[in-house]
Amino acid sequence: MDLLYIEIDRTSAMPLYQQIAYSIRNSIETGILSPRQQLMSTRELAALIGVSRPTVCRAYGLLASWGMIEPKERAETIVSALNQSNFSPENSVELWEHDETIHLSFGLSRFAIRLRKQLMDGQLTDALDEHFRATVPPYNELPASQWWNLCAEIGKELSLNIVQSPSLQTSVSDLLKRTKAIRCSVEEVALYPNIALALEHIARLIIEPGETVAMTSPVCPLAKSLFQLLGAKVIEIAGDDRGLNIDRLQSLPHPPKCLYICPSSQQPFIPPMTREQRKKLINWARNTSSIIVENDSQAFLSSSGASIPVMKTMAPDLPIFYLIDFARVLYPLCTSAVAVFPKSLAPFSQISSYIDQQLLEALVLSRMISKGTLESYLRKLRKRTASLGGFFQKPAEQVISSDCNSKLLSSFR
Repeated sequence: MDLLYIEIDRTSAMPLYQQIAYSIRNSIETGILSPRQQLMSTRELAALIGVSRPTVCRAYGLLASWGMIEPKERAETIVSALNQSNFSPENSVELWEHDETIHLSFGLSRFAIRLRKQLMDGQLTDALDEHFRATVPPYNELPASQWWNLCAEIGKELSLNIVQSPSLQTSVSDLLKRTKAIRCSVEEVALYPNIALALEHIARLIIEPGETVAMTSPVCPLAKSLFQLLGAKVIEIAGDDRGLNIDRLQSLPHPPKCLYICPSSQQPFIPPMTREQRKKLINWARNTSSIIVENDSQAFLSSSGASIPVMKTMAPDLPIFYLIDFARVLYPLCTSAVAVFPKSLAPFSQISSYIDQQLLEALVLSRMISKGTLESYLRKLRKRTASLGGFFQKPAEQVISSDCNSKLLSSFR
């Protein structure tokens, strides 16, 4: 090994073993060290560069964890023939906490590197905070007394082992059939503790790093952060007075792998998508084979007038994931979320279901649905939000008729 490429800076905050590992790595990546070339023994290298043998052993261990070198017989070490390390300089093993540098003896995954970046700039934490602040009903509007009464009722039944409630999947399936005309089997319904887990697991099923996800602008910060965490490239598509600028979507040089959209509520700037736009979007998805993730959580608060069918109902044959976030109407009593999978992917919904249906929250929510308590609460909540003049309760014509709203919309065209 040419020792000129072992660079040691004893004044650096980086530990010596990492400096040695990076120097050898550089020699391997630049071709100075060839595949299967034998390296010096740890004892020899330690004596020549003036460090302890354990330091060199630790450097070799780090290189081996990256797949750069491999041990052989008689304590020999050679450069890996495959050398297919996924670790790269951008996967810095340095983490920053309170302006102090912490060094790890292993390489972080690319997911962890993206997560670290989002945590450092506050992107993910801000997205989570905004998600639970936005459009959540005031606490005094929540059905807290009904919720706790059901908790007590089910608690007594649990103590006597006589709980008789339909499964949450069954209750949700019936609710969606009644309120959204979605005809889905129990097997297509996946349950999650929160919407973030639902989005993450759907994204992991359909998105590879580097693939494109289109989202309406202004985007949902939480969804954008989660897709970016998985390595997706996010393209923002501006909304218009019909809910979505589909012409812009069609003009993309390459159709996105997935479109994430909230067609029933894109407040505060974009009105709900019209029926015509939804049909147009369905035709686009059919022609491009793109997957649609339809987050319809806010539709629970839509006006009581003529309802626009959800896309899951309009095109049951397409690969459409339909999401409902109960936290939007029940937080902090309940944070459960539901995803209805495409029929062809129903087996994955059972694997991805992360709620034990015997948990108290699941039992209470199921009984609220089956007794009609949830729908009664939602009717009262719709009246309340309508009296406050929220964007999502109004038809598109009413939203656009406001001068203020027209000015806001014009900035996104």
